[in-house]
Amino acid sequence: MKYDFQSKHRRDLNKGDVNDMGFSITIKGVKTPTEDYLKKVRAYKALKDANIDIPLELKKYFDGNEPDESGMLVNINYTGNLLEDDCILEIDLNDIPDGVTKIRIIGDYWSRT
Repeated sequence: MKYDFQSKHRRDLNKGDVNDMGFSITIKGVKTPTEDYLKKVRAYKALKDANIDIPLELKKYFDGNEPDESGMLVNINYTGNLLEDDCILEIDLNDIPDGVTKIRIIGDYWSRT
């Protein structure tokens, strides 16, 4: 699940130019890799290294992302809003998928000029 928020900052007040800037947060669970998962990671990387198109089935398995050898990434649902609700995001531990051993919080700044 991804949460985006943005703010507008004036780059040059005299020109009135506006630079859109923002920050996004993605929260993922990391499942311990199984042997089957690691085989698929190796197959994906071998195909990529050989400049061979990755089969659609394998792309779907990794949700269109580059595979992560540390484990399968799964979405973690949360509630809340960083701009409202006292700037709180909340994760219900009962909703975490089976097999998740880590929670990964990924932050990313972005801008459009």
